[in-house]
Amino acid sequence: MDALVRLLNAFIMLGLPLLLAVVLVRKYRLNWKLFFYGALAFGISQILEIPFNRYLLVPLVEMINGQPLTGGSALGLGGILFALSAGVFEESSRAIVYWFSLRKYTRWKEAVFYGVGHGGLEAVFLGGIAFYAFFQAMAYRNADLSNLVPPEQLQLARAQLDLYWSLPWHMALLGALERFFALIIQMTLAVIVLQAFVRKKVLWFFLAVGWHTLVDTVVVIGIQTWDIYVVELLLGLMALLSLAILLRLRTENDLPPAEEEIGDARVPGKRLTRKPRSYSLDQIDRSRYDQNG
Repeated sequence: MDALVRLLNAFIMLGLPLLLAVVLVRKYRLNWKLFFYGALAFGISQILEIPFNRYLLVPLVEMINGQPLTGGSALGLGGILFALSAGVFEESSRAIVYWFSLRKYTRWKEAVFYGVGHGGLEAVFLGGIAFYAFFQAMAYRNADLSNLVPPEQLQLARAQLDLYWSLPWHMALLGALERFFALIIQMTLAVIVLQAFVRKKVLWFFLAVGWHTLVDTVVVIGIQTWDIYVVELLLGLMALLSLAILLRLRTENDLPPAEEEIGDARVPGKRLTRKPRSYSLDQIDRSRYDQNG
């Protein structure tokens, strides 16, 4: 049971964004280009963000704290700076890729699909790590670790393995739940960034950076301060608020056509018009006498 739940967690993390992508394509007939460009935007953000954090932000936070960056030293200003870094790099890469490659895709549903690609690559990456951890833990579960790891790492390896298998089943599924929340937030951020282009107001871009920073600040600081369930609850509430924003930004042009009535019949999804009637001269002449009669 323990192994099955952990394997299920990895499968959900990998499969959730792909399943959502397939559903959106079938429902809205979207171009897969949007999904792959969303994944590209996330990849670019990580290529730029990781070196920036390692070589500039980490030394800065260590200088501010006056000690190496470990554990609780990432709290406070450090946590906010790391969250801001994620917000700036991810939303900037999202906006840049959109500007250069996707400017003709201005519909709400297209921005949603773009966000699924962005959050999807992140989910696939983390799901891959979850798979790797699962197979490593399975391989080492009943093995003699003293023959597999160096002596100086033996105690740490045993502690990590014990921790992995000691987690209750519901905690083992938190990774999949978190990816579900993150996908909603990523879709919302993509739609917010879209507003900067369709409304021609850069303020929307900064709103996306701010919302992204707030979400990541709660996660970065909360995971070191509060119980993991409290962090997931807060993340879930922010995902719910994101969903409300996402639906609020859906315009009339993105809604399905209203039903049209023709006599007693309703025809959903189509704009139908009546064809003008044609009358013969005889009919016109007869109607003249009827009216006079």
